[in-house]
Amino acid sequence: MQPFIMVIFGATGDLVKNKLLPSLFSLLVQKKTPSDFTIIGFSRRDLTNEQFANSFPHLSKREEWADFSRHLLYQQGEFENEQGYKQLIEKLATWRFQSISLMASVFLSSKLTIEDLLPCLLVAKDNSMSSTSLPVSVD
Repeated sequence: MQPFIMVIFGATGDLVKNKLLPSLFSLLVQKKTPSDFTIIGFSRRDLTNEQFANSFPHLSKREEWADFSRHLLYQQGEFENEQGYKQLIEKLATWRFQSISLMASVFLSSKLTIEDLLPCLLVAKDNSMSSTSLPVSVD
């Protein structure tokens, strides 16, 4: 299976706590996730990675949670404020992407453009340039 990175905007909301993260956790339990994946939660609450992982008490009691939670990261940010997105881009810049899909509201609520994301789209982990064709969509 291909490694992946998923950024979840609004990561401290009820939909993520009650549906999305339990579903992703279930995929790990069923061994349907790659061994190398990262889920980055993005939301306005000021949390550490550990606090974010601990905000799912109904899952953290499960035996497999320690393995799953090591894949979780958190980035604090306001949707209408550039700073959080810039910090997110810095985190993402260490990975190379095959594709990226973002809600149009990400760009409408900030001054960021798709060009702001290009450094993390085009630079591989070893800082070499990628020649991969990148299907970039803004939904």
